Amino acid sequence: MIKRTYFILSVLLAMALLTTACGQIIVGFETGTPEAGVPQVQQTELSPPTTPSTETPTPAPSPTSEWTQYWTEVLDPYHNIRFAVPCFWLVNLPAEDPAGSGAFSYAVKNFTDEYVFNFPRSAIPPEAGAIKIDMAFLSAADMRGLPPGTSQLDFVNALYGDDPEVSLISTEAVEINGQSALMVTTENNFGISSFPLFTVTDDLFLIFGVSNDLEDHPDVQGILNSIALSPEVSVQMPEHKPAPPPVGLAAPCIPGYEQAVVPTVDIPESNTACGLSSFVELNYLVESVQDKLVERNYGSLRYDYFINDPFVIGYWGSESSTLAPEEVFTVMANNLLPPTDATMTFTTDRAQFPPLAGMPPENMFGPNVKVAQVVYSEGWGADGRAAALLYFAQDQCAGYYWHGLVYSQGYFDK
Repeated sequence: MIKRTYFILSVLLAMALLTTACGQIIVGFETGTPEAGVPQVQQTELSPPTTPSTETPTPAPSPTSEWTQYWTEVLDPYHNIRFAVPCFWLVNLPAEDPAGSGAFSYAVKNFTDEYVFNFPRSAIPPEAGAIKIDMAFLSAADMRGLPPGTSQLDFVNALYGDDPEVSLISTEAVEINGQSALMVTTENNFGISSFPLFTVTDDLFLIFGVSNDLEDHPDVQGILNSIALSPEVSVQMPEHKPAPPPVGLAAPCIPGYEQAVVPTVDIPESNTACGLSSFVELNYLVESVQDKLVERNYGSLRYDYFINDPFVIGYWGSESSTLAPEEVFTVMANNLLPPTDATMTFTTDRAQFPPLAGMPPENMFGPNVKVAQVVYSEGWGADGRAAALLYFAQDQCAGYYWHGLVYSQGYFDK
């Protein structure tokens, strides 16, 4: 067993990995009493197609610790490898092999995809206890045109030999769970990092990647040292109690972790006590939204909490819809906003507003919405000939939020 630093920092390597939309293989539990302010995620168990192995796996040794029962053996059917994870962890295996060759990556982690939304700017702080491991499978032929049977050392030399942004510092042959691996150490502008490299087939290599500050975490070490690349190798089940789930999540499958600890979120100075979608300054909110619409910066609109939850989109002469921020993100990107080279305009000058059939714009959403600012904007739609009224309202904390918009395929009745 070894304890070293395992992390992928190579920009080239990250770009080479195939990006996929992955489903979740649930190996444990994520139920229990919902905690206030923490999203409860419905998780669906998927069963990827498997290719049965003709070899009989070697039986795992009998557990020697009471904590072994809280670890679960996982089968990766695409590569016929096995490893252990704590019973509540998620393994994001795809529903099918996206590359058709096994050259793809997936995450092994102790939190859900939605968990990041509990934190400002979707940045999980280290003290939250979140852990994510990247299992990256690389094809030597696809990446470097290398022949079958390429050695680990030759693959690494080919990978970094001509990379101007990453320097290969050293390689060291090691043994992990009785299997040969290569510890690779590189350096780039972010510093020095290391990761173990395994040979999976004549063409595929596996990189076990985790951030540097977690390299010695007992659960990371337990997963790493449990890996079995072939049927004749036993999965070494860890014998220690898994670490608690991140704050805000529960793990009912382990005694003592049945109830989630609600995360404490520090509210930035730009926000009020009503939450991350409530802003202290109206001008800052309005100008930020306008700038991000012009930039088509959908990610910041969504993940920097400029889109309120819920958000209302009304359609002139028709009905309105109340949507979650993720839905608004999609609708804006696919249907409402123009191409990046189209010009958008914004004004609060009522002389430039459409007549709206004599209706004051503040009355669009009824008396329960305390409208603080209405902005008329042109240049929307696929052809840039649509328009919208943006509504910014005041909340109970005397803060301001983007309540919604009213959209017209033309310029209303202008």
